[in-house]
Amino acid sequence: LAQNLFIAPPTPAQFAALAAFEPDTLSLLDERRDAFRTRRDLLLPALRAMGFDIPV
Repeated sequence: LAQNLFIAPPTPAQFAALAAFEPDTLSLLDERRDAFRTRRDLLLPALRAMGFDIPV
């Protein structure tokens, strides 16, 4: 039974995977990535100023 799940994923999972590549979904991911980048760019210098060693 478990082998069948790996060979043929369930239909809802296939539709979800396809939806991940739709333009609306990709633009949402771009927005979220930009938000995380903004947070990182704000937080990273502050942490380094406090003495944290962050290799990013």
